[in-house]
Amino acid sequence: ILTTKQKPENAEKDLAALVRMQWVDVIGLSASRLNEPERLARDLRAVRKASLNPGLMILVGGQAFTENPDRVAAVGADATASDGRAAVSAMSARLNQGRRPA
Repeated sequence: ILTTKQKPENAEKDLAALVRMQWVDVIGLSASRLNEPERLARDLRAVRKASLNPGLMILVGGQAFTENPDRVAAVGADATASDGRAAVSAMSARLNQGRRPA
């Protein structure tokens, strides 16, 4: 588990470095505000491109996504969940299926 309190512009670099060095199945991000959804979408594309795992799953959550669920697809994430337990359950089910969600 990687946690970062870096500035948003540094978080993408941290995640890209992590997924470039080791196999990661799922990345989960939480945001209370999302001022620049286009930037997050660009950063998530860069993380996917850097990943050793071509099936990397990205889960997003937090107030920014619960208030506007359309943002999940807009930023290129695979799924969202209402809380931590639901997130673990959703990602576990998808990992057990052996494929990324559509």
